[in-house]
Amino acid sequence: MYIVNLKEINKNNISIAGGKGANLGELLQNNVQVPGGFVVTTYAYDEFLKNNGVDKIMKEITSGKYKGDYDYVRKVISNGKYPNEMLEQIKNAYGKDNKRVAVRSSATAEDLSDASFAGQQETYLNVRSLEALLQRIKNCFASCFSDRSIEYRKKSGYGENNVKGAVVVQDMIESECSGVMFTANVVNGNRDQMLINSSFGLGESVVSGIVNPDQFILDKYGQVISKTLGKKECKIIYDENETKKVKVDLEYQSKWSIGKEDIVKLYEISIIRL
Repeated sequence: MYIVNLKEINKNNISIAGGKGANLGELLQNNVQVPGGFVVTTYAYDEFLKNNGVDKIMKEITSGKYKGDYDYVRKVISNGKYPNEMLEQIKNAYGKDNKRVAVRSSATAEDLSDASFAGQQETYLNVRSLEALLQRIKNCFASCFSDRSIEYRKKSGYGENNVKGAVVVQDMIESECSGVMFTANVVNGNRDQMLINSSFGLGESVVSGIVNPDQFILDKYGQVISKTLGKKECKIIYDENETKKVKVDLEYQSKWSIGKEDIVKLYEISIIRL
């Protein structure tokens, strides 16, 4: 099974869809508004690596036959060829409309109790053609062998080959503002509070840390108990070459990126019991 629709999976399918894919599927199963899409599964990942000889290269590296050259591994994957059936399934899942999609790595080990692999692999936004999609999927596969990912796996006791990389392909949303909401206050650990970080443009500016976002802390009833205006000097927006960083006009830097109605809606979504 090379491809699976997000609607067909749930939180129990991490081994197939990775952590991100499985949890997005769980949200859809519970009627939470999530952009639709599909997952290039871990089976596809394994088959792609095998088809391009990466499994043999990794055996030689892990056996100590020669010092690991992961730059070479990444190049082999990024320049690799898809098995015919896998290629056809990706084409069919994507369609013929050259729609904008987000291509997101989804590792089988994300946000574990003893380690967090989220953010170790790559994400690509505003991918706009089949050709670009096929390349970005390979880039996501290759990012499982980045020096940072390999080193983190070693330090966490997972080894080079014990984490697999699925890829989530979702419809792209051109957002005026975006951010992250936590249903517990991750700053002080208070589970009776919620925390929102938001800024202008695509969410990449918040999760990558390139802006100081607005911050809102809510109580368990959804009331804002504190808010801090961030210095939002730049934002990430659509571009011909996927995305670009631009300056935020000075007058908007001192304005809140989301309003009261947005906060109420986010709270209503967050209290769904999964």
